[in-house]
Amino acid sequence: MTESIKWKEVRIPIKGNIVRASYSLSREGLVTVKTQHGTKAAHRAGLSAATVAKILLRELTELPRPRS
Repeated sequence: MTESIKWKEVRIPIKGNIVRASYSLSREGLVTVKTQHGTKAAHRAGLSAATVAKILLRELTELPRPRS
């Protein structure tokens, strides 16, 4: 039986703006963060899922964006 994934919202302030993303926690302890600019995942490693989601979101916002 497949269990539906529950997504939650995470927000962080960056340069005076609030950046939002969605995150989920798997049974295996993997936190996945999704934004319009990409996805990143990491294991909880003893931290709360919300804390890991904030770290991942910050890392995603710091990645260089491809030029169009």
